[in-house]
Amino acid sequence: MNLFSDYNSLSEKEKKLYAQAVKFLYITIAIAILLFYVMPFGLGFGGKFGYAVLELSYISVYPVFVFGAGFFYCKKFGFHIIVPVGLAIFYLPTTFIFFGDYRGLPFVFAFIVFGLFGELTAYLFNRRKNSKRQPFGLNRLVKNAEAMEKKSSKTNKNKK
Repeated sequence: MNLFSDYNSLSEKEKKLYAQAVKFLYITIAIAILLFYVMPFGLGFGGKFGYAVLELSYISVYPVFVFGAGFFYCKKFGFHIIVPVGLAIFYLPTTFIFFGDYRGLPFVFAFIVFGLFGELTAYLFNRRKNSKRQPFGLNRLVKNAEAMEKKSSKTNKNKK
């Protein structure tokens, strides 16, 4: 599903999926407003402690949010670059509002990278889930145990 498609030409199922995707983007933007604009403004009143918390949030909270937004969007709606780029562009005015110069610009590029990593991770999970090959990790052991039980139950029925 493409977000830049003609809405009137979509089927009912595609329209429902399109509406869910737009709703997800609205929720993501609302959280981004709280993180990128409201939180720095509120922490500005905290003095040095508020500034320290804000600096820590740049390297811990924001990247996790961007990664998670890309991951969950791709998990549900497929791989689209709109979420990482949109969040990075949405963060861009924050650098000029709260820093007053170009010190925050590297975060814009880092957010695009983190968002793309989130989407790539979800894409790989989706692809692996839909694959006919053997699942990875502990699922492989469970699948093998189930297959062994089926074989043993079939051989027991044949012996009777």
